[in-house]
Amino acid sequence: AYVMEQINQGKDVLLEIEMQGALKVREKFPEVSLIFITSPSAKELRRRLEKRGTEEAEVIDKRVARAKEECAYMEAYDYIVENAGLEECVASMHGLLQAIHFSQNNQKELIEKIRKDFDQYQ
Repeated sequence: AYVMEQINQGKDVLLEIEMQGALKVREKFPEVSLIFITSPSAKELRRRLEKRGTEEAEVIDKRVARAKEECAYMEAYDYIVENAGLEECVASMHGLLQAIHFSQNNQKELIEKIRKDFDQYQ
């Protein structure tokens, strides 16, 4: 309900969900843009998880294995963003969201307005 409320208000909604959830969202809302955010490498993912110091080695092993499984579905996403560093990743996401706003799928009203204007002009 909250997500739909935000969408109806014209706001962007970002969901951090696993691959299966993303594919379910795509089934229900084919117009959504799916963005796969990945670490530069498996080694770097492990390093970051270990550096946090919040999880046991076994949990880290499972998270790296899960990331490997999810990589098999990268082509199901519309965009791939490499999280080489926080600032760079945030900048990439910001630029990507701006580009999505300008895609023809999100410009239906503008397209109709321009076509109508040209039809009336002639």
